Amino acid sequence: MTEKISMDVRPKVRYWLPGAAMEEADLREEIRMLARRGFGGIEVVVLQSVPQEILLSEDGWGSKNWDRMVAVINDEAKKQGMTVDLAAGPGWPIASPVLESADDPGVLCELTYGCLELEGGTHYDGALPERRVVHEEGTPKRIAVMAYRIDTSDPEKNAKLGTKVKSAFGEREYRLPLIAESYINLENYVNAENNKVTARDSGHLVWNVPGTPEDRWMVFAFWYQPAVQKINGGRTYVVDHLSREGAKAVADYWEPVLSAGHYDAVESLFCDSLEYDVATDWTPALPEIFRKINHYDLLPYLPFIGMCDTYPAGDAPAFPSRPESIQTQVNDDYMEILTRLYCEEHLEQLEEMAGKYGKTVRYQVAYNKPFEEERCGLYVEIPENEALGRSQIDGQRLMAAAVHMGRKSRYSFECAAEFGQSYGQGYEDLMWWVKRSLMAGMNAQVLHGASYSGRCTGADPNNVLAKSALWPGYEGFGKYVSNNWNRTPDENHARGCMDAISRMNRVFREHARIDLCIFRQAYENSGLGADYYLYDDDGLLTNMGYSYEYVSDYLLHLPQAEVRNGELDPEGPGYRALIVPHQGKMSGRAMQRILALAEEGLPVVLVGEAPEESCYFSEWRSAEERENWRNCRERLWGRQVENIVRAAEISDVPEALAACGVSPRVFLENGGDLMTAVRKEENTDRIWYVLYGYNRIHTGEGFVGPGNADPKDVKPVYQRPGKASERVADVALSGNGPVFSLDPWSGSLLPEKFMYDGAGRMKGRIRVEEDEMIILCLHNDDRFSEISGDLPELSECRKAGRIRFEEFSFCEFGPDTPEGKSFLRSSFAETPTWSRKLETDAELIPWHEMDPSLKFAAGAGIYRGTLEIDEEPADGERLIVSLGDVYDTFTVCVNGVETSFPDQVMKRADITGLARKGKNRIEVRVVSELYNKLVGTATGGDIPYNLPGAFSPRCYGICPSEEKPVEVYIKK
Repeated sequence: MTEKISMDVRPKVRYWLPGAAMEEADLREEIRMLARRGFGGIEVVVLQSVPQEILLSEDGWGSKNWDRMVAVINDEAKKQGMTVDLAAGPGWPIASPVLESADDPGVLCELTYGCLELEGGTHYDGALPERRVVHEEGTPKRIAVMAYRIDTSDPEKNAKLGTKVKSAFGEREYRLPLIAESYINLENYVNAENNKVTARDSGHLVWNVPGTPEDRWMVFAFWYQPAVQKINGGRTYVVDHLSREGAKAVADYWEPVLSAGHYDAVESLFCDSLEYDVATDWTPALPEIFRKINHYDLLPYLPFIGMCDTYPAGDAPAFPSRPESIQTQVNDDYMEILTRLYCEEHLEQLEEMAGKYGKTVRYQVAYNKPFEEERCGLYVEIPENEALGRSQIDGQRLMAAAVHMGRKSRYSFECAAEFGQSYGQGYEDLMWWVKRSLMAGMNAQVLHGASYSGRCTGADPNNVLAKSALWPGYEGFGKYVSNNWNRTPDENHARGCMDAISRMNRVFREHARIDLCIFRQAYENSGLGADYYLYDDDGLLTNMGYSYEYVSDYLLHLPQAEVRNGELDPEGPGYRALIVPHQGKMSGRAMQRILALAEEGLPVVLVGEAPEESCYFSEWRSAEERENWRNCRERLWGRQVENIVRAAEISDVPEALAACGVSPRVFLENGGDLMTAVRKEENTDRIWYVLYGYNRIHTGEGFVGPGNADPKDVKPVYQRPGKASERVADVALSGNGPVFSLDPWSGSLLPEKFMYDGAGRMKGRIRVEEDEMIILCLHNDDRFSEISGDLPELSECRKAGRIRFEEFSFCEFGPDTPEGKSFLRSSFAETPTWSRKLETDAELIPWHEMDPSLKFAAGAGIYRGTLEIDEEPADGERLIVSLGDVYDTFTVCVNGVETSFPDQVMKRADITGLARKGKNRIEVRVVSELYNKLVGTATGGDIPYNLPGAFSPRCYGICPSEEKPVEVYIKK
């Protein structure tokens, strides 16, 4: 794969801009620099951290100056062959300047409520409970007043009153359940003596409370109102994400812009994570739509609806019910309607609008909010997931089935966002995020991120931004989140890493073939959790070679979800079996569909006991509906059906799959934590098999990403790769033909020793380390007939010589002039700023430990020495230099010739053909990030910096250990 890398597989980068307060020449130069670094596109975003003086000036988003700068970006990106994505509004969530009033149709809406506890047997004559959420703008509209009797029968639950219940995004007060059958509509008791329309919202309630003083009642009043969330300096209203009016407000702004045809390099409109801020999700038409679809009125059940684990945290009523099932069933009906509205009235409308002008929509759909994530990915051309706090692979998989069944070419990833890693996040860390996302089904990245580095100018008379900016320039996220990937010191090193990612993307853009689909019907997913938090088998299926994705009832009803030759959607992912984990609740519609798929020939594994009731109240309200549901359950669980196998526990699933004759496309033995992926090239005989030695993520409470502290601990339970993690795995690939391995760092394809077993599989053995990705290419060829009953022997790597580093020099990186503020005018020192002789290998230690003057330095360390070769490689063998532990990026020269770009994760360089037997000269150039220079100066340098917590310098340089020595060896 040494051909030129096309721009469409290259990663993009999120480009944070200070409005239009930029110098055009610098803006153009930085775009050229991003192209040189290997990026294929830029996403243009104005953050709300930009000073108000700019946001509200003639340089703010949407101004004429802004439009002019976007035209400049479009022009320069087009010259570089890059694409541009524009945020769908001034930041996120989506807002539209066409909305002028909080009461305009299309403004974000919310449901709020008030509640009041009363004793039974009393008379109440007073005000309705006040709204819990009140805004200074907008007109609230009361829609329901009701009362429920509180269940006080459980003393243990009573004792919890006043306590807090933890959720993923915070805490909420504990609540006692409401007795569902006790509902009383109180609308007729509001303003009973003077029931004028103008007086209704005065909210005066006169009511004789039923029962005795031992009874307790909760009175509720519900309103919907504008949520009054504004961004862009507080002047632009966020749109309703559940109504066509909200989508129209977005279209009314963008259609004139796109129809002018000026932005021909623009590929997509983009929306970041769903961070709209509401008490409870609502839109004015929801009650009518709910009643039409579910055939009952939602309003009496409003105290039971809502999701607590949203971000931003809302104020949903979400009271528990007696019986318990009513709350969960009504809530699922409610969230199903929300999902439909969001998909059909928002996502679909935006995609249709963009498509009219040859553009697409890229959108981080669903998580944080009460929507079915698996379905939402179908409704935009490029669905996107994100990294921040979401490092486990299971959550990253959630939209993969929608992508593959929906025949979408890209599943994008907002890549490598981490708290506390500004200027310290290295490329090894970046590659960790990329590889995990690829194995989850993603195949495109937008790096988080890059801040404009040039001069800040503009309409602000005080030039606040320019005066406050320090080297290396404006910082979109301050120094709190992620690296600025346009400010890593060495462009060529950056380019080498982007090239490697692009080659991986090229493989993962091919036709995905997935072994299993796992049924999941849920509307709550924060994306936070440990590995296997969704399908909790502790990696059992994965480590046997099975790949899987999640499907919902909606996906199983797609037209392409048909079964042929035992595969679901054979023209797409070709799932070989459906696994249904234990479901306490399940819809009759889903059970009917699963039964039909089994009857069509798809193997189905049912785990655990049958569900006890429907997940939807709309299937459970009447005796007849409950009987129909039970009949569905009986047909699926209660009788023998061909192709359906039962598994008592999740650990029994592999045995159940074997009973169905379902095997993985990649067989693994003895591999430990090893994950597989298969991609088939269209119109060729090549199949790509990917093996990844993943490491596990164990998260605590809140957001946990893989990097908050010292680089030695940049990922939870992650040990940087080394000999200690190496293992040998037996591998069998479906197919017949020669097998090659792809080195994504160099693009080279090298033959591997696999044998055909005569039964449709190529067998071999591989060595793999933690965090190592091995990409194999099988060229199917029926004429290939090299059969062996035994696995081919795995040749041992043998030592070929030794390396002795004799001198070290350091060239600092920084601004070209003492007063410089721009990264664009920065460089490495032309002559070493520090050097020393190296007498022993024990002196290979981090730079900051060599000399106190390097503690706060950033730059390049150059190691020179002698490479002594005892034996040259034979034909078919490679000569490899392994540098043990190197941080961050590095290149290797042997006898004055630079090798192909080395593997920055496994710390290897292929020097085949460059070294001869005897003594050779070797030079290794290691480049740091800016962390020690920028963060370290908080404790004694020249550049002011505020960072919570103590500074700990990063260990840059070559730092070998007994486990990870510097060595040279021959590999077959």
